Amino acid sequence: MRKIQNTNISFRATTDLKQRLTDFCIENDLHNSSVIRQAVNSYLRQETKAKMPRLIAEQQRLSGSLG
Repeated sequence: MRKIQNTNISFRATTDLKQRLTDFCIENDLHNSSVIRQAVNSYLRQETKAKMPRLIAEQQRLSGSLG
């Protein structure tokens, strides 16, 4: 079962970027919004994973200084 989408995000894109997205979606039978959602989700997961070792080290440093 899909999550109910309950908020909108607006952003500006170049005409070329929007056209490339639209062309891609038509070719792959997708909706623009679903491709954008997947791209943002992928980006955030990648960034979170990249920052995770630093955050763990910071947490360990803080825990060590409190004890």
